Amino acid sequence: PVAAEADARAVLQVVATHDVLEPAKVGPRVLFGLARLAQGDLPTALEVLGCVAAERPGASVIFSRRHAVAAYASALLAAGRNAEALDWARQAQNAPGEDVRSRDYAAAVLQEALDANDSVPMVAEP
Repeated sequence: PVAAEADARAVLQVVATHDVLEPAKVGPRVLFGLARLAQGDLPTALEVLGCVAAERPGASVIFSRRHAVAAYASALLAAGRNAEALDWARQAQNAPGEDVRSRDYAAAVLQEALDANDSVPMVAEP
């Protein structure tokens, strides 16, 4: 997580000095937020990921918007804000993203949020 944070900070410095379009900032911001989450810095993770998740839907680079919204839901779960996490995890299911990775990540976060809220699971147990 420390190396991921350093990489994210380096990329964020580059994009800040080169007037990069917003879609190119999504990936490094999500990476930075997830790195802070992995290091136990919930306030920073919630702030960074919450800002990215709340932005209007659109194209993004590296991480899809769906991945960003699911990452915020994951941070909310870590903070014990289960009802909010469930809401954001559900939003992640409908957020733009054509990649399999973000679809699977969003589904896993939704299942965690359902479990945390004692809701009906997405897939029935055999």
